[in-house]
Amino acid sequence: MAQPELIVNALNISFDDVSVVNEISFSLNKGKTLAIVGESGSGKSITALAIMGLLPATAKITGEILFQETQLVNASRNVFQSIRGNNIAMIFQEPMTSLNPVFTVGEQIEEAIKLHQHKVARKTVRNRTLDAMEEVGLARDRFSAYPHEFSGGMRQRVMIAMALVCKPTILIADEPTTALDATTARQIMGLLFELKNSRGMGMLFISHNLRLVASIADDVCVMKQGVHVEHGAVEDVLQNPKHTYTKKLLSCIPTLQRQ
Repeated sequence: MAQPELIVNALNISFDDVSVVNEISFSLNKGKTLAIVGESGSGKSITALAIMGLLPATAKITGEILFQETQLVNASRNVFQSIRGNNIAMIFQEPMTSLNPVFTVGEQIEEAIKLHQHKVARKTVRNRTLDAMEEVGLARDRFSAYPHEFSGGMRQRVMIAMALVCKPTILIADEPTTALDATTARQIMGLLFELKNSRGMGMLFISHNLRLVASIADDVCVMKQGVHVEHGAVEDVLQNPKHTYTKKLLSCIPTLQRQ
C-alpha cells in the first residue's frame, strides 16, 4: 500500500498553556478526500493552519506532521516556503478578506507563482495565470478586474486559481462555500471535485456540513473541543456512527419533510 502523502500523528496545539488541539491523528492518501467535521471552535481550522505553518509564534505544537516524510512540526521557515504553495495549498473561508482590493485578480494569481517559484519567466507566469483562470471558469479577459468587481462565487474561483496555479499535490479547503448561496456553493464544490480528480490531488476538506461531506469525502474525522472523537470511512461513520457527538451532528441535518 502506498505511503500517505500527509500523516498527522498525536498533534497537540496550545496557546499560553491553553490546549486547543489534543492528540489528533489522521492520514491523507494521494487522490483521496479526508473531511474534518465539527462545530465552530472544535479545532478544525487550527489543525489546517498548523499543517500550513501559519500559526503565530506563540503557538506550542508537539507531535508529528509529515508531508512525504518531511517533518513539518517546528520546521524552519525555508522548509515551509519550499512546500507551501508548491506542494500543499490552502483555500480560506472568506475570499473577500483574503484578496487584496488594490491589485487585480490576475496580478494576485501571478504573485502566487512568483512567490513560490522564483525562476519562472515573466511570459510563462502570465500564460500560466491565464490558463489557471480559464481552468476555474473565469474569462481570460478578466485578468485586469479587481476583486470588488466579482461576485462571491467568482472571488472564490480566483482563490482556487491562486491555490492551484503551482500544481500542489494536496489542497486544504477550509469551508470554501461559507457565505455563498446554495447554487453557487454547489458549483464551487463541483469545480473543486473535478479539479481534484483531474489532477490526482489529495484534499483535506474542512466543514460542518455533513450532507456535503457525505457527497464528496472518502474518509471523515469528527472533532469536538480539540479532540477527534470518531474517524473512518465516510459511509461507516455517517451511516453507523459510534460516538454520541457524531449522532447529534447527524440529527441536526435539516430535511424537507413536512412536520
